Amino acid sequence: MRRAELAPGERAVVIGGGPIGVLIATVARSFGAEVAVIELDANRRGLIAGLGFTTIDPRETDQVAWVEAWTGGAGADAVFEVSGAAAAVLGATSLAKVRGTVVVVAIHPKPREIDLQRVFWRELRILGARVYQRADFETAVELIADGTIPSASLISKIVPLAETRAAFDDLEGGRAMKVLVDVRAGQETDA
Repeated sequence: MRRAELAPGERAVVIGGGPIGVLIATVARSFGAEVAVIELDANRRGLIAGLGFTTIDPRETDQVAWVEAWTGGAGADAVFEVSGAAAAVLGATSLAKVRGTVVVVAIHPKPREIDLQRVFWRELRILGARVYQRADFETAVELIADGTIPSASLISKIVPLAETRAAFDDLEGGRAMKVLVDVRAGQETDA
C-alpha cells in the first residue's frame, strides 16, 4: 500500500483473492480506497464478498469493461497483481488509469509478458513489492489489533505438522483460504 501511494477516495483493483490479495484489499479499504477484487475461485469470491468487497469472475465478466464502467472510463488508480498468473500480468495494464500504478506483488516463477505499449500510452508506473519497513509491521499490528484485518475469516484452520499434505490438498482444491501449520501440535514435551 505504501509503495502504491493510494489515497482516500481512489479506486484499486486487486487481481487474485488469496490471503495476500484479501489483506491488500482490506488495507486499501481501511485507507479510504474503493476496492474490487478479481478472483477465479468461487469459494474465495464468496468469502471476499462476505467481507464487503465487490468481486469479479473474469471468466464471466469482461474485467476491462467492468473497470471502465466502475471508474467512469478512467481506469483504476492502482492495480495490484497478486495472482501470479501470466494472463493477470498481461491484463493488469489494461485496468489502470493514465498515470496509474501497477504493483506486482505475486512471485512469478519465470519472466512474463507485459503490454509495454499500454505502459507507454498511459504513462503507467510499475512497481514491485517485496520488502517491508518497520512502519509497515507496526501498521499491520494495529490493523489486526483493532479488528480491521479479518484474520478469523482468512485462517481456514490450524493443523498439526502431520496433516500438512491434507492442508495442501484443501488449498489446491479451493476448500481453504489460509491454513496454518502448528509444528508443536501433537508433540510431547518434557517439563
